[in-house]
Order: sequence, then structure tokens, then C-alpha cells
Amino acid sequence: MIMNDKLQNYAKEELKSGLSQLPEGWQRKF
Repeated sequence: MIMNDKLQNYAKEELKSGLSQLPEGWQRKF
């Protein structure tokens, strides 16, 4: 289950970095 936690944390960080690269207007929708 530790691997699963690492994958979830990685996915969250990827989502954050992906959202931070979106234009301002898109960020407000999330």
C-alpha cells in the first residue's frame, strides 16, 4: 500500500504543476 500512497502523491503533484501551467481563467474553474 505504500507504493499506492506514493503514486497518489505523485499524481497530486503532477496535477498541481499541470494546473499551475494553465491560463489564469482556467485556474479559477478548478
